[in-house]
Order: sequence, then C-alpha cells, then structure tokens
Amino acid sequence: MATREYRHQPRELRFDMFDREYTHQGELCTFEVLLARFEITDAALRPIAEIVHDLAIEMIGDHIDVFYDGRKVIDAHDSTFAQAGKFGVWTKADSIIQFDDLIATAK
Repeated sequence: MATREYRHQPRELRFDMFDREYTHQGELCTFEVLLARFEITDAALRPIAEIVHDLAIEMIGDHIDVFYDGRKVIDAHDSTFAQAGKFGVWTKADSIIQFDDLIATAK
C-alpha cells in the first residue's frame, strides 16, 4: 500500500511514517521522544536510545563530508563514482541495522 493512502485506525500510535504523531525532535530520536511523552523513566530503557544514531552524507563533486550525530567525522575526496545521481546503503551481512527517514536530495 502506498504510504499516503494509509488510513490509521482509532487508538493507533504512528511513528516515523507519513502523517505520524511521533518522530525525531531536535537531537532526540523517536524512542527518546516516546519515553518523554509517556513519562517513562525506567533506567533500563536508556541504553536503547543510545543505539539510535543520525548519519548524514554530503557529496559535492568529489568532496565527501560525513556527519555522525551532527559531528563531522569524515572530510575526504574520492572520484571513484564521478557520475551524479546514484547512491546506495550497505551493511555487513551479520549486522542488524535499520535505515529510517532515508532522504536523497540534489544540491
């Protein structure tokens, strides 16, 4: 079903999707937003929020900047992929990862 065609049900809690009630807010990931909204203070849940991170990559020409949680961690040049218009994501086969709010925009 196309995302914009989805019709939510009463009492349904939507997050990180089109027309959602909950998503990232400032520096807080969605999980942290939910903990705050429902006033959940169990210390055992705090480490879960620590595994959620923000990754941003900007490439202009052969110049690549990579930001991890808002902090620049890579500033490099690489002309391997000289043609514009394509990108990809990859993770090791034995890892567990979720890409959320993946957005590609032209500059």
